Amino acid sequence: MFRVIVLLVTLAALPVFSSPERDSLKLDWMMVNHSEIELILGKKETVSVIPIINTLVDIWSKRDGGISGEVSPLIVNALTTNTEYTLSMMSDYPDSFQDWLEELDGIVFTDLTGLESEHLNQEKDNLVQALKNYTKNGNSDLGVFAQRLIKRLESISIQVVD
Repeated sequence: MFRVIVLLVTLAALPVFSSPERDSLKLDWMMVNHSEIELILGKKETVSVIPIINTLVDIWSKRDGGISGEVSPLIVNALTTNTEYTLSMMSDYPDSFQDWLEELDGIVFTDLTGLESEHLNQEKDNLVQALKNYTKNGNSDLGVFAQRLIKRLESISIQVVD
């Protein structure tokens, strides 16, 4: 975990690099530390989670097809455990959020092995529950984004690729 935090601090301190170089470093960091990021996002501690979510949403906002498939499951984890903060970050990119909603079933909720359907359904259900809890108690401005995501999730069926 210390390595992840050191890398985040390093990434944040890179204003001398151009944006494409910084973006590439962030993406490399995410790919190398994917498992550790998943573990950290499972916690509600904000000290290490907030910089990770900041970095993931930055990657997400500049994503393309391949990157979207890598970062989106982590974003789903962040939304489930740190709903308000993640929604707040994503709401800064409303067009990207809409595009993401439209591609969500293919990039997150598709079982590519034939063995993940139960797990993916559980992830989807957990996210819907977190969003519903948030809309009852959370920021009404962000509630619009939560409601749009709930509506989209409820329309998704896990697809299995044979």
